Amino acid sequence: MSNATSRPDVPTSTPPPLTHARASVETVVRTPGLDALRCGAMFLVLMLHAAIPYGNHRIPHLLWGVWNERGHWALDLFFWGGVALTMPVFFFLSGLFTARAVATKGIGPVVRERIQRILVPTVVATFTILPLTLLVWNLGWFVSGRCSARQALYFVYLDPEINANRWGPAHLWFLYYLIQLTALFLAAARWIPTAFNRLLDRLAALVDRGTTRWLVLTIPTTLLLWLGYQRAGIDPIMGMHNILTLDLIRFAHHGWFFLIGLAMARRWSSLDPAPVWLTQSLRFHLVLAFVAFAARAWLLDRDLDPESSLSLTEQILMCIAAALTGWFGLFAALGLALRLIRTTSPILRWLTDSSYWVYLVHFPIVGLAQVNLHPLDWSPFLKFLIVAASSWIICLASYQLFVRYTLLGSWLHGVRLREPHAGVRRWPSVSAPSLFGSVDRPANPASEPISSGVAPNLPPPHAMRGEAVAAGPARSR
Repeated sequence: MSNATSRPDVPTSTPPPLTHARASVETVVRTPGLDALRCGAMFLVLMLHAAIPYGNHRIPHLLWGVWNERGHWALDLFFWGGVALTMPVFFFLSGLFTARAVATKGIGPVVRERIQRILVPTVVATFTILPLTLLVWNLGWFVSGRCSARQALYFVYLDPEINANRWGPAHLWFLYYLIQLTALFLAAARWIPTAFNRLLDRLAALVDRGTTRWLVLTIPTTLLLWLGYQRAGIDPIMGMHNILTLDLIRFAHHGWFFLIGLAMARRWSSLDPAPVWLTQSLRFHLVLAFVAFAARAWLLDRDLDPESSLSLTEQILMCIAAALTGWFGLFAALGLALRLIRTTSPILRWLTDSSYWVYLVHFPIVGLAQVNLHPLDWSPFLKFLIVAASSWIICLASYQLFVRYTLLGSWLHGVRLREPHAGVRRWPSVSAPSLFGSVDRPANPASEPISSGVAPNLPPPHAMRGEAVAAGPARSR
C-alpha cells in the first residue's frame, strides 16, 4: 500500500496494485482497536453458542445437543444480536487484513501463510474436534431422549433432523468459507489483477461517499437475504444447516462483507488512519444499528413463532432491517473499537493470541457443559453463565498450559517464549491471530512498548533501509 499521508476519505489518484508489495519498502503498524475487536468477536462466539439452548425460540435446522425446557427472551435477543454483529465483523476484517497482507508481502508468501495458518489447522480440526463434537452431541441426544441407547451406541438415528444435519463442518463452517473466499481473491489478484483492482477501487470510492454508501451496501445484502429466505424459510444470517455442500446464497452474503473489506483496504492501509467517517459518525451508526435491530427482532420473534407468519411486506422489511443491522453494527463496532482502544497491552496481546485456539476447541466443551446441566431444573440464565464461564476457563487454561509455548502454539501464531529473568527485555512478537491474517510488523522496535515473554523477530540486516523495514513473512523465527 502507499505510504501517502493523505486523508483516507479523499480518494488517491493512483491506488497501489494488489501485488506490488515485495518490491516496495513499507512499514506496517498494528491497530490495537482492530486487535481488540476481532478478539472480542471471537470470544462472543463462545458466549453465543453457550446461549443457544436457553432462549425461547429454536433456530430452524440448527441441530443442537440439548434444548432447555425453559428459555428466556433476553437470551434470544442476545443470540440474534450477536450473530448479526459477529459474522459481518469476521468477514470484513478477514478481507481487510488479507488485502493488506497481499499488498505488503505479495501473493506467494500470503498463499504459504494461509496454508499454514488456516488450511492446515482446519484440516486437523476437522479430523479431531469434529469427531469429539459428534460424540458430545450424541450424548446430548441420548440424555434428552431424542435417541435410544442403541441408536447412540451405533450412531444410527430415527430422528430425521439428526440424519439431515449430523454430517457437516459445525462451527468450522467459517473457516471453510474463509478458505474459499481467500482462494477466490488470491486467484483474482493473480490472474486478473487489472480488472479486479478496478472493481475494488470503484467499490472503495462508493463506500467513501456518504450519499451512496448505504445504498451500495444494503441493496445487495437485502437481496441476498430475501433470496435465502425464499429458498429456506429463514435468511442466511440465521440459517444454520450443518451440511457439507456449499450454500451459495449464504456464501455470497458473507462474501459481500469480505469483498467490502478488500475494497476498504485500498484506502485504509496499515499506515493510514481509519476513515474519518467511522469515528465521526459513531453515534449515528450506534443509534441506527439499535433501531434496525429492534425492528428485526420484533419481526424475527413473530417469524420464528410456529403459530404466526409474516406477510410479504413484513418479510421484505425484516430483510432490510437485517441488512441495516449488519452494516450499521459493523461500522459502529469499528468506530467504537478505534476510538476507545488506542494502545495495546500484554493482556490484549495474550487474549488475541489465545482467541484462535479458543475458537477451534470451544465447541465440544460448550456442548458437554450444556449436556451436564440439562437434567437440572435451574434458571436458564444461571445455566448460560455456568456454561460460558466454565468453557472460557477450560479453553484459556488449556491454551496457556498446552499451546502457547509449544510447537502447536508456534504453528498457530508464532513462537512465544516464557517470562524471562528480571532485567531481560525482549521485543514483542509480530504474529497475530491467523484467522484474519498476518500480524502487523512494528514500524520500528523502539516504537512499540517492550513486552516480555515473546520471541524477538528483527528483520535481517539486508532488509534494513534507514528506518523502514521491508515487509516479510509474519511467522516468528
